[in-house]
Amino acid sequence: MLVALVALAAACSAGDESTSTTGAAVVTTAPASTSGPATTAPATTTTTTTLGLTTTAPVTTEPPVTSSPTAPPATTQPSDLTPAELADQELARSVLITLDSFPTGWVEEPATEDDSLADVEFEDQFDACLGRDDDVRVGDDLERLAVSTGDFQPAGDEGTSVSQEVVLAPDVDTAITAMSEVSVDGAEACIADVVQRFYTKTFAADPALEGIVIGEVSVTRTEQERPVDIATGVLLEIPLTLETDTVSQYLEVLYQRQGRALSELSFTSLGSPFSRDGYTILSDEAAIGLAAIGN
Repeated sequence: MLVALVALAAACSAGDESTSTTGAAVVTTAPASTSGPATTAPATTTTTTTLGLTTTAPVTTEPPVTSSPTAPPATTQPSDLTPAELADQELARSVLITLDSFPTGWVEEPATEDDSLADVEFEDQFDACLGRDDDVRVGDDLERLAVSTGDFQPAGDEGTSVSQEVVLAPDVDTAITAMSEVSVDGAEACIADVVQRFYTKTFAADPALEGIVIGEVSVTRTEQERPVDIATGVLLEIPLTLETDTVSQYLEVLYQRQGRALSELSFTSLGSPFSRDGYTILSDEAAIGLAAIGN
């Protein structure tokens, strides 16, 4: 869980000038569109309508952005996978969300990975806070089998993004254990503390972010109406203040399971939490995909 949240935090903060503005995203009541893959991004339109979310994009005279049908898999395939594991990877890849799930105007950018995101310092802080001393967890073992999407974003809006990771565990019991590892009681305070430290360290090291004051990180457990071995999630709010202007950055992770199939959906947004309409559409689609391959 920590690595996913820290990765989200870094993706949002690194080089994102929007964190120093007050251009907050505003949730609308318009129904989400499912009109198919994005093809071009309007070059002179200042508003991009997303999955129930309206954000303001800068006017540009650059040529429209054309999306690719499918971004290359974000996960590097290990060379030691068995034929059965390779077959499972292909099944998992077949149910990843695609641009078809998003309104026109969204693009899929190849995901970038940074080994420093899983910095041992922050992982150790999280484990110490929870009193964990086990070095090996099921989730770590499954990571080599996971497949991922790129980062889905409205064209011109770097403050909003969605990505997904799917993996087939070898059996149902292993998948249930993996879910238990991301639904630890009392984890909220640990996540808030560690992410606060991560933001503080990251912003201090980047001259472009000088002057931004990080407020108190808050963490809310989501999906509490469902069994934790089926769905669990967390929503983080990080207030960022520049001079007299404050805008919050939101990071959300949703873990889902059906049978031995597992999904991790990650959402980032600026100014307000990711659209609940969009969240529901994507989480439902993920659940349907998991049910198709998890048994």
